[in-house]
Amino acid sequence: MKAMPMEPIRPHHLFGDEMLENPFNIYRELREANPIQWSDQVQAWVVTGYAETDSVLKDKRFLSNRVSAHRARYSRSYAPLFDIFSETMVQSDGEKHERLRALVHSAFKRTEVSKYEDRIRALANELVDGALLNGEMNFVTDFAIPLPILVISEILGVPLEDRGKIRQWCDDYSVAALTFYTNTSERILKNALESAHDFRDYLRERTKVLKEAPGDDLLSSLVLAQEGESKLSLDELLANTMLLLNAGNETTCCALTNGMYILLQQPELMRALRDDPSKISDFTEEVLRQETPVQFIGRIAQEDVDFAGEQIRKGDTVILLLAAANRDPAVFDDPESFDATRRPNKHSAFGVGAHVCAGVQLAKLEMRIGFEVLLGRLKTIELAHNNLKHSRNFNLRCWAALPLNISASAHD
Repeated sequence: MKAMPMEPIRPHHLFGDEMLENPFNIYRELREANPIQWSDQVQAWVVTGYAETDSVLKDKRFLSNRVSAHRARYSRSYAPLFDIFSETMVQSDGEKHERLRALVHSAFKRTEVSKYEDRIRALANELVDGALLNGEMNFVTDFAIPLPILVISEILGVPLEDRGKIRQWCDDYSVAALTFYTNTSERILKNALESAHDFRDYLRERTKVLKEAPGDDLLSSLVLAQEGESKLSLDELLANTMLLLNAGNETTCCALTNGMYILLQQPELMRALRDDPSKISDFTEEVLRQETPVQFIGRIAQEDVDFAGEQIRKGDTVILLLAAANRDPAVFDDPESFDATRRPNKHSAFGVGAHVCAGVQLAKLEMRIGFEVLLGRLKTIELAHNNLKHSRNFNLRCWAALPLNISASAHD
């Protein structure tokens, strides 16, 4: 028997169409009623407070492995998909998580991601060159999508000719990976299963090549880790490479797009950043706080927990609304306002604790360089029309398209 929350969540409140364009009023209502509530609709505890979210993410009584708790609700035909999910860092706990994360981190160190700063800048400039030929751009498809996927593909060593199909595989896979523990459709699972199968076959062949002739890319380093002292199994290698390709492009794509939209709404801020690029880092942190790309993550209680006045039972799912926590007035002054100079800015956009995003520094580097190049090279950046809609993947908050009229700076 669940303890009743102060204000029961209305069924249409969570993850429905009314939340797609603007979920923040609903987040505020939920947080003001009670920062942790039980939802019959999604059969989970929903957490909206910053302190409560931070506490759960750091509490070892709450597990990241959502696969074991939720795969039974779906047809056994999707078992291969859930088997892949279960081998990733983000779905692992304890010693397995520590081992996988250590191997991935050591691979990142061997490939010296920091050396890619010049390459990121070159790729961003190439994308701007292409857009200037037309005098217009769809920021999402012409810049925000290709930049991070080009970067993570180069870091991983994915050939240029394969990147288009990998982007589609990533899209299909991630929608299911991000939503299976709340609610998802047969269509989403079917597409994800097909893409995961193709992705797996592709990576299996790539690893065979790299075993014989490894390079200095991240995938080669992961293949070498497969044969090292700690050992990374083939399934773990494949699953976590898929994770890195997904996490390495989609979150950054959303953050870039959300940041550009904010600049379009605040031309005086755009001018200030253009005049003083050193302010761009603080700007990107505020983008991540106010327009958190990944709206929520989940945990599973591994035992009965008396938490924030609620009785959470063993096996209960806890959904942590990062985007709500990042607008908690108990932590952030005037949280609904965008403050490009906000300090401190201890947002939770990349999570906290043992499962903090492994690619956080790469994502921030791509954002900083991306906006430096855009603002440095473009004199005109204007929205072509206001008929905008957010993408249908609720858990990756991003504009589906952002059409711009652009022109080059005088010195370009």
